[in-house]
Amino acid sequence: MRRPKLPQAIKTEVTQKCRRRCCICFGLNRDSGIKKGQFAHLDHDPTNNSPDNVVFLCLNHHDEYDGKTSQSASITKEEISRYRDELYRFVSDEFEAEQATAAGKEVTPSYWSFKRGPSKIEIENALDFHTGPHRTRSALSLLDSGPKSMNEFQAKIPGDPDWISVIVTALVKDQLAFGPSGDKKQFRISQKGERTLRILDAIPDFIKNAWWEANWKITR
Repeated sequence: MRRPKLPQAIKTEVTQKCRRRCCICFGLNRDSGIKKGQFAHLDHDPTNNSPDNVVFLCLNHHDEYDGKTSQSASITKEEISRYRDELYRFVSDEFEAEQATAAGKEVTPSYWSFKRGPSKIEIENALDFHTGPHRTRSALSLLDSGPKSMNEFQAKIPGDPDWISVIVTALVKDQLAFGPSGDKKQFRISQKGERTLRILDAIPDFIKNAWWEANWKITR
């Protein structure tokens, strides 16, 4: 049976969001260079043409993920989806920075502009954050997927609404998030907040569990 064609509208939407960058190259190596590539369906279903299910991959990564041998590949569709979201934010931030520079405005460096690895202090701070209240981690994780209003936090995180407000406000105080300003009524994750989550992503679970156990024993 002939493989159905991907609608041009979906191709246009995806390429506009990624600017022909491969999300796996970006997710694994922070490689934001323009690539020759192809479109891949995250669920390997060529009839599911939802924009959330279609990604742009370089030729090598497309063959690795979308080929018949992809069942044995270590990378998962959940990983690619996460890398795709990170790439889209990077492209959006890059465009906004270009617009701001053209308008003569001061530009705040994005998280992705930092090419260095985390320092020992950053790693320890990230681990301390990991061992902190789980609702605080939940709040920052929600911001990682996009801006949120206080009502959205209170609807998604269980607990007293006033206590949830305290948690979100603390994220702003700790510079892990930006509070509402001007016409924007939502909270946004900061560069520090993104970096903290990415550092935690890279730390093996056994180290995070050991850090949690050590802190728990100290405070028990």
